Amino acid sequence: KHDLQELIRKRLSSMNLKQQKVIAFYYYEELRFRDIADIMNITESRVCQIHTEAVLSLRSFIRRIETTGTKRI
Repeated sequence: KHDLQELIRKRLSSMNLKQQKVIAFYYYEELRFRDIADIMNITESRVCQIHTEAVLSLRSFIRRIETTGTKRI
């Protein structure tokens, strides 16, 4: 479990800055998409798109680890 958490942290750090910010604001700061949009000066729908891209990337990464054991970031 600890190894997976570390791999996810590394994967997050390899994402682009907008994705990192959206994930941090949403999951760590518990802000709503509307609030994140105001902070980042983008639309709420763009925040949603960025969030979806980041989550899908993480899901794909985790599935790859679970099925192949590959831990490449």
